[in-house]
Amino acid sequence: MPGGALLVPASLALLTAAHPAAAARTRALVVWAGMSAIAFAAGPLVGSLLVAAPLQGA
Repeated sequence: MPGGALLVPASLALLTAAHPAAAARTRALVVWAGMSAIAFAAGPLVGSLLVAAPLQGA
């Protein structure tokens, strides 16, 4: 995907613009970082399960 590396900085910029208050911005960044960590950890597991699963109807 061309430009895919720009998604992370763009999403952080949107978060900081959408939450101008310090407390709300901190909470949004913590949620963003937590979800990113979960996706980073679960990605290889889910990918390997998808590759190992038999194709339906093939």
